Amino acid sequence: MRNRKPQSCARLKSAVVCAAFLLLASPALGDNCVSGALNTLIGTTCDIGMVQFTFLSFTNESQQSGEAALTPQNVFMTVNASNPWNPSFTLSGNFTATAPGNNFAISDIDLDYWGRVFTPFPSVYPVVLYGVGAAYNPATVSINPTSSSTGWAYVSASNNLGPSSDSYGGAEAYYELSNESGVPTISTENPATVPVPSDYPWVISFSGFTDVTALANPPYTRASFNDVTSSFILEVQTPEPGSLALMATALCILALIAAVRCADPRI
Repeated sequence: MRNRKPQSCARLKSAVVCAAFLLLASPALGDNCVSGALNTLIGTTCDIGMVQFTFLSFTNESQQSGEAALTPQNVFMTVNASNPWNPSFTLSGNFTATAPGNNFAISDIDLDYWGRVFTPFPSVYPVVLYGVGAAYNPATVSINPTSSSTGWAYVSASNNLGPSSDSYGGAEAYYELSNESGVPTISTENPATVPVPSDYPWVISFSGFTDVTALANPPYTRASFNDVTSSFILEVQTPEPGSLALMATALCILALIAAVRCADPRI
């Protein structure tokens, strides 16, 4: 019986090491996404930080716009994983609507994708994903004319996310120039966040699309902008201090019992 005690202690130490590794190690995902023309990413699965994306499709809907329709070949995606817990991608292109004659014009594109996050702390620290509303670059916004007594025009960008089995929730940023109440006004909205809960304790899966829209309604003849950024935030939901203290106390008691059993073969 004395020969089994060291083996039991060795197994105990191995179990502790394995548990610590499982709780603290970051999950291994797949290949990293590479910046490039959007057509090189459609149909692929890759990682941006802690989020794994499958880019499904790109659609363009234009009505009476004098601009050439955007295609995946002339939209560039720049990925940013400098902070793995706050990954993002930026779409750059000529997002423009030009109204011919007295007709309105609209240009709208959608990038559809699936996403997954494998949480590294499945049973101790739940992780929540937040989709941040797609933000446009204000420096690139151009609306002609710059003011008018009638009509309206706008540019908008939105990040529409939801659980894979639920409806979308949108978070939007926009710039609008309109003639409400007879006075030309500028309206803006900053990006908001949309929480996406876990489907399972160890994974968050979601579907989503990034929407980019430009609209010009006479006498506004042109609405244009570039550089739309979609961001995602992963937040670790740590237990309350009381729960942490209780957990720490239980672990200390277990460690003390294990130490005593390993030190004294008679126990």
